[in-house]
Amino acid sequence: MRRLAVVLMAMTLVVSGCAMLNRSEMTVALPEVESRALIGKEVYVGTIVDRRVFEDRPRNASTPSLDPKQENTPEIRVRAIGRLRSGYGNAIGDVVLKEGTVETLTADAIRQTLTGLGYTVIMDKDQITENTIVIEGTVDKFWSWVVMMTGFRAGIKTSLDVRSPDRNRIVETEIITVTCPGYIISPVNTVRCVEQALQEYVDELKKDFE
Repeated sequence: MRRLAVVLMAMTLVVSGCAMLNRSEMTVALPEVESRALIGKEVYVGTIVDRRVFEDRPRNASTPSLDPKQENTPEIRVRAIGRLRSGYGNAIGDVVLKEGTVETLTADAIRQTLTGLGYTVIMDKDQITENTIVIEGTVDKFWSWVVMMTGFRAGIKTSLDVRSPDRNRIVETEIITVTCPGYIISPVNTVRCVEQALQEYVDELKKDFE
């Protein structure tokens, strides 16, 4: 009976995946963050650079890759958030952000986290003073993938250069692997897993700025 269930599940993955062989443009929502009282600290989040490395045919599904039948440019790669796979484990369509990039999405998540912690986030670089905390950094991992018979997974890693009036430090935050239920291979489940990873990323980032 268990073997039959596994076969039926694989058939579901194949059928669902075959209808989505192309690129999907999706929107990812930022996590909700509970707001605290202002703490009297001002912060500016500057450039966040995408440092992810893409491969054409990676051996590991967790390595970023794009559908070879679709456009593959730096402008597309910075929007890419995941890759779909069929029930047989074959890579099929990819998922990219409809608007914005992984860089802007990550920067917005950082700003929202700091705002929730009571920091005053300024958006204009010209407003930076000697008391402003300035944050810049890199996105080293931001990807969702499919594990056959398991579901979706996602991971996020950033390295932030935090320059404060009293000290400078590097804040590295990593969500190694988030496992999300969902056996229907669809870009919707990719987004749900990315959003779950973002929530865990924000929760972890809070600990470094509280």
